[in-house]
Amino acid sequence: MPIRWSASKVREATDKAEQYIGQIKEPMASVKAIAEEALEIPEIPEYIKQGFRGLISEVERSIGGVSSFNQEPYPGSLDKTIKRIRGDIPGGAVEQDQASRKYGSTPALV
Repeated sequence: MPIRWSASKVREATDKAEQYIGQIKEPMASVKAIAEEALEIPEIPEYIKQGFRGLISEVERSIGGVSSFNQEPYPGSLDKTIKRIRGDIPGGAVEQDQASRKYGSTPALV
């Protein structure tokens, strides 16, 4: 059964979103680095450290990081969401959509 929505437009929107995500990763990594440095401030109270640890966790949750348990990298929620959207596009739908755009559509003779 053919899909009624444009797989090409979904892919284009996903590509654009991924470009913007790529642009925010570096500043977010800087935020993480600043928070990690702040944890080393002499005599900083534990309740303040908790705030910086929370900031680090939020950055890692969004853009990914390295697991403290096994030192393996893991993707962030933004990358996982982009991957899920791409995976939800039916196989061959983009190509069919592009072919339809190229040649136009004709009404069925039924």
